[in-house]
Amino acid sequence: IIAAVALVLFMSYLKSAWSMRRIVRLADMYEEEDFVPSHFGLSLAEDVDIRELDELLGAVRNLVLARASAPNPDPAFCAKGVELILARIDYRRQYLDLLLEVTKPNLEGIPRVFELLPTILANLKGPAALYRSDSSEEEKASAERVRAFTVDATINRKILASSPPRADPPLNLEASQRDAVRHLEHLGEMCKLVDETSLLGLYEALLHFTSNLPDIVTRSLLIPVLYTENKLALGKFTYEEWITHSLRDFGMPSPDLTTKTCKGFVEALVKPVYEMLRVLTGNRARQRRNIANILPDWGVVQQEAEVQDQLLLFEANPDLDENELSKMQPSQLREILHFSLHGWVTVWIIRLMSHHLKLGFELELYQKYEHDIMFWYLSFLQSRQRDMQNEMESYLSRRLMHALNTEKSSKSDDTKRKAKKEGKSLRLQLLAMRGDILLAREKCFVELSQLLSEGLLRLLIAFRKRGILVNPQFSFGSPQIRFNHRIAAYRAVNQPPTLSFESYCSVTDLSKYEAATLFTHAKGFLDKVKETVSALIKGKTFTDAASVQHLRGLLKVVIGNSILITRELDAAAGAGGRQLDAEFSAHCAFPLFQLSPAKAS
Repeated sequence: IIAAVALVLFMSYLKSAWSMRRIVRLADMYEEEDFVPSHFGLSLAEDVDIRELDELLGAVRNLVLARASAPNPDPAFCAKGVELILARIDYRRQYLDLLLEVTKPNLEGIPRVFELLPTILANLKGPAALYRSDSSEEEKASAERVRAFTVDATINRKILASSPPRADPPLNLEASQRDAVRHLEHLGEMCKLVDETSLLGLYEALLHFTSNLPDIVTRSLLIPVLYTENKLALGKFTYEEWITHSLRDFGMPSPDLTTKTCKGFVEALVKPVYEMLRVLTGNRARQRRNIANILPDWGVVQQEAEVQDQLLLFEANPDLDENELSKMQPSQLREILHFSLHGWVTVWIIRLMSHHLKLGFELELYQKYEHDIMFWYLSFLQSRQRDMQNEMESYLSRRLMHALNTEKSSKSDDTKRKAKKEGKSLRLQLLAMRGDILLAREKCFVELSQLLSEGLLRLLIAFRKRGILVNPQFSFGSPQIRFNHRIAAYRAVNQPPTLSFESYCSVTDLSKYEAATLFTHAKGFLDKVKETVSALIKGKTFTDAASVQHLRGLLKVVIGNSILITRELDAAAGAGGRQLDAEFSAHCAFPLFQLSPAKAS
């Protein structure tokens, strides 16, 4: 009986490994991390049907029950041991069922996944737990007796690892239990992404989801979510619909969205938008690298958008000719001409660039003497995004006023009717924009990010002024070469313009400032962030887990650095022998700075 149970359980492990390998290969993520798709000729039970395997697991379960309830049972089949074996068998059946459901076409199995996950997690954390800190001695002894034919926590790694495998610390049962639970919890979070209804909503949800470092199998399952077999995003929306809604949310006038020019450009945007979302399914290092790879494509899209905006002007105004256009005053031009498509593309480029820059902090790519220049650049990007979004809303308001004035002043009934229809559409669009919680949250967080970047920039310049933060002397290279390397990918786009190292040197010229003044100004920016974040948390303005986690992290950063500034203002200006350290325990992109005794060189 033990041999039969072991055989079927091992077969279920192999089938799970085959299913995971197939998921990763179909997602085209096989090259990532240490996951090697080759199985070196080993059989992974690929010819065994999951349903047949489920029947075998059910059969051996009945065998164990029958043997345990027989007269004069074997001592090895004590109550605790039998309970554990049955729980492990049930867990394998449930997990194989989960893999079957989560890989069904067009996300048809997602509702079933939501039904299975609570049961599987309860089983894994309870009867089938690999490790429990509160286990009695009897339970631990039972676990030892059945461990040989239950689960090997590293079976997938052993089967699929490189040859020879990299020397890593072996996983113990506690770590295996934790990883298994995290894997299932991340599967649940991944499935919740199908509830998103907008392009920006899915983009932000992906950012948060991947920030929790889900495993490669879970991230591979995101690919069919982004583009299902029926050619829909999340199994519900076409990319053309999503992009059109995103343009409307950005502020592009609704009448312009129905033009032939706009529809054609939206179709051309499908591939770059999909590639952008796909980039976010990689691990953190691969996300940063692939953002740099797709920015040139977005630079081409940006140039095309500018051309399409000009065509759109003439399509929306067929009676307008170039001579008439050249005679218009700037104020008249602003009422009818605005680079809406170009602005939308540029805002998405800025989102990608900001994420790319912040990932440099998270991946610890920047040295501490580079932090000030990177915060300077981040502040610039955030201000550009905020200004472009505000400008678009302002243009929409002007367009509405123009339509209302035309309706009042025109003598033609046909013109009045068209102006009235356009005015109604624009008014509803403005109301929708101002009431959109996603846009409001993004604008709020962008402003907080800019203020905090400005404050940390001044803080670091003050430490440079006091001689605490000093650039090292390179034998090869220089701070300028490092900076140019960091922003090399940003040169692939025309907007926002690439900032130069000379501009940074001009802004941070130490001869212009006093350290105490800089510390005071830095604290002023941090106080603004603290006041806003505290009000948002207290008022429960944003209640989703991602926003609350982000705001609390910002608050910790602000409070910690404000305390440092207060101490430094009270310290003697010439207090030397100290070095500046940065840690990212509170927030992945904004550090807590600390002073410590300088290490002897």
